[in-house]
Parts: sequence; structure tokens; C-alpha cells
Amino acid sequence: MWDHTHEEACEEASFYMVDQFYKKMPEGLMDPQKVDDDLQKIIAAEIKMFGYFEDTNAAELEQFLESYYSRKVEILRSPTIEQMKRILAAGYPILAPNYGKALYNPFYTSQTDYHMITIRGYNEKGFITNDPGTKRGEAWVYEFDHLWNALRDWKPDDMLNAPKVVLVMFPD
Repeated sequence: MWDHTHEEACEEASFYMVDQFYKKMPEGLMDPQKVDDDLQKIIAAEIKMFGYFEDTNAAELEQFLESYYSRKVEILRSPTIEQMKRILAAGYPILAPNYGKALYNPFYTSQTDYHMITIRGYNEKGFITNDPGTKRGEAWVYEFDHLWNALRDWKPDDMLNAPKVVLVMFPD
């Protein structure tokens, strides 16, 4: 069921994917009911910590992820494409908050101001992502400059001028 909660759960879905990667879950479709149950637990924990779960900024995400997953999280401010490639080459997925309207994914049913995706690798064409904003989001490739230009922390009144950040959640 696609409702407000699911519409706003791109952050939770993104860091859930990273957690599943570190737990060595096989690539591909996960059991939808288990994923939904797990996302509801994450959302409940965020509500307990912040009083809400929608649209959290990088500092709040760092705090939450370190608490919920007991893992180190690093925020990279003003990351370069080369820095991001090095992180990915070292085996660490990247949590990428974006100005959603600048992603221009043709499969989005709506364009949102804020959207998070997981960057899982790169190839000669661009960054390979898992994008929870569409059912066609697995292994979606965004050109390097295109994605880099869309990177933005959550800044509700001025997303176009929000700082560029990414987060890296490390394994146990």
C-alpha cells in the first residue's frame, strides 16, 4: 500500500538497504512484508528519537543511524565525485540525500523536494544506485555530474541552496 508513510520512507529504505548489504543479503527482491515490518520499526524508532520521521537532515541521520544500528557514520560535506568513487571502491555504499526534482527520474510518479537514494557502485556511465522512489530503482544509473548536481542536505526552505552532503554507514 502506497500511503504517506511509504511516500516519506526513502531515507529509511535507503539505510535499510545498506544494512542488508552489510548483513550479506543476496541482491534482488526482498520479502515485501518483512521489509515493510522492518521499515515500520525504523520509523517508530525515529519518531521516538525526534518526534517525526519525515525529512531528516544529515546530522539527525548520523545521530539516528549510530544509535539504531550501532555503527559508525561519517558525513562528507561537499564531496567530490572522485571521493565518492574511492568510498565505493573500498566497498562502502553511500547514502545520498538529493533535491529530488533535480534527479529527473522518468519513472517517478511525483517529483519531491527531498529524496534519498543509496549509491552502490559506479561504471563508465555513472553512479549505480538503488532508488526507493520507483519500482525500477534497482541498479538505476545516474550520470556522475547529474547525481552530483542533485546532492543536497535537507533544508526545507531552500533546497536549491542546501549544502552537498553524503553519508557513509560503516559495517560493524
